[in-house]
Amino acid sequence: MKKLALRASSLSATVALAMALVSFSAGAGAADELPPVSGAETAPVLPLTPKPSPGLTLPGLTLPGGTTSPTDNVPMDPSPASVNASSDATYAGQVFDLMNVQRRNAGVPLLRWNPGIANVAQGWASHLGEATKSASFDWGRIHRADGGFSLIPAGASWYGEIIAFNFTAANIVNWWMGSPPHKAAMLDWRETDTGVGVVVPTSGPYTGWHLVVANLAAYPAAAKPAPPAKPAPPAKPAPVSPFNDLVANQAFLKEMNWMDSRKISTGYVAANGTKTYRPLEQVNRDAMAAFMYRLAGSPSYTPPKTSPFKDVNAGQQFYKEICWLASRNISTGYPGPGGTATYRPLEPVNRDAMAAFMYRLAGSPSYTPPKASPFADVKNTQQYYKEISWLAAKGISTGWEEGRGTKSFRSLQQVNRDAMAAFMYRWAN
Repeated sequence: MKKLALRASSLSATVALAMALVSFSAGAGAADELPPVSGAETAPVLPLTPKPSPGLTLPGLTLPGGTTSPTDNVPMDPSPASVNASSDATYAGQVFDLMNVQRRNAGVPLLRWNPGIANVAQGWASHLGEATKSASFDWGRIHRADGGFSLIPAGASWYGEIIAFNFTAANIVNWWMGSPPHKAAMLDWRETDTGVGVVVPTSGPYTGWHLVVANLAAYPAAAKPAPPAKPAPPAKPAPVSPFNDLVANQAFLKEMNWMDSRKISTGYVAANGTKTYRPLEQVNRDAMAAFMYRLAGSPSYTPPKTSPFKDVNAGQQFYKEICWLASRNISTGYPGPGGTATYRPLEPVNRDAMAAFMYRLAGSPSYTPPKASPFADVKNTQQYYKEISWLAAKGISTGWEEGRGTKSFRSLQQVNRDAMAAFMYRWAN
């Protein structure tokens, strides 16, 4: 008899996403990244998943009709005009590829596409696409009784199911990576096969969302069934970036690739020589100094033996670049007692400070800002108003369209690495 163990994920009702996880293991306890424990018996338990709020959204992609979608807090400047209208098959392939990107980065074996599992996942996604239109849908039944374990090709020794409501394929996989139980299921070392099902409701409270079901299973080499005689998934296209965590059609792909070609960003290099860009990470002030020094052409410069900043020591990472920033008056730091100053290298950079850095890097050109702000949320009396207006005048920042001809700049929002690439590309071009 198979001994099944089900793992549940409980989520906060304050986000505009609905996620669920259920996993089963034959001869194992709850699925994690440890070897299965023989003899463990656990009664199946359904995950407790709250109903998502369609109206609670974050800045980002603009949907048909003018509403906006959650984008995992990704600053996007400007927002794309519409959701990428990929077919479900193409979208499922993107989710599959991004799942394998994360597994490769984690050092676990890559998954194989299994058409039989994909059919099971698609069947449940299609069911949920209709069921969740009803106001009376029981969110405690987001999974089948066994998560579909009895429906996949026979012979699996481990099984899991993860479900997400979101928009882009990157949103889906990024959210799974941010949820510990979903991440553990997606990166489990035992898994060999997967299939992904996708549906986009055309009516109801989740119109335009992508509902994604991924089923994952482990098949012993001797018992692995031959896949059904169905068309193989399309061949992977040629790499779109030197960074293996970037995918086609994502925001600022051209600009991030340009950062590599100009050697402004070297990315993060793994032991096997592969590189990642980590587009959703925030840019700290020390890394900002390095970016700007390289954007200026890495000019010849010898840093002083004594640091201009109390909290920056000679020999630490980016010491030369930080000192160069000070020598050019691009950064004056934060004044302290007795004429000292601090740089705060590990603090993230906000968008208003970014405007000041870019303006000073350009040599603080002569510029008279307009009396009427180009952004509805920026007053002409606030700090860095001149620099923010200059950024808009040069087309370096276009802000966010807020409707009725108004735009916002969001001065205190922190800058991520993908948006930083866009700022620098526009500044240089």
